[in-house]
Amino acid sequence: MASRALNHTRRVSFQSYDRDDGLFDIEGRIVDAKDYPYFDRERGELAPGDPVHDISVRMTIGDDLTVRAIEVSMDAVPFTICGGGATGAEQLVGTSIADGWRRRLSDSLGRTAGCTHLRELLLASGTVAFQTISGNRDQRFRALGHKDEDRTDNPFFLNGCHSWSEDGPIVARYFPQYAAPGKDRD
Repeated sequence: MASRALNHTRRVSFQSYDRDDGLFDIEGRIVDAKDYPYFDRERGELAPGDPVHDISVRMTIGDDLTVRAIEVSMDAVPFTICGGGATGAEQLVGTSIADGWRRRLSDSLGRTAGCTHLRELLLASGTVAFQTISGNRDQRFRALGHKDEDRTDNPFFLNGCHSWSEDGPIVARYFPQYAAPGKDRD
């Protein structure tokens, strides 16, 4: 391997929280930093490790995957005008993450209408929301003494990825009531 020197570090993190009002908060943060002194056009010289970007979002959702609120914090951005790239986020309140989330993000924050990094955080927040809600639903279902075979509601993750294909072995094994009839189920 050729010798190399660290140039740029991007840290992206997400956490989800159960709220005592029955809603959920999905929080995401992106921090970009250079490993060398970096000249920022508005802020001047940044020391190695100083954030070029430090952007956070909190999205509040219901069990129905509807966005109830969005809060954005832009603690470090290259230009003061960057804050204007967050204004389209409020248009997402009332929308559902379950269907068309990527398109809604593009409509509200796409290209010059919004901040690319915020759009990335919100896109991934949708995935974290699915993990949050599906885990929560499973825990409640199991706490009532039920098993996967007892389900009568269509799991929202069905046909959402390769593993959860209705004609695949995972659905046939764990959710046979939703398995596509007549398909090979290894």
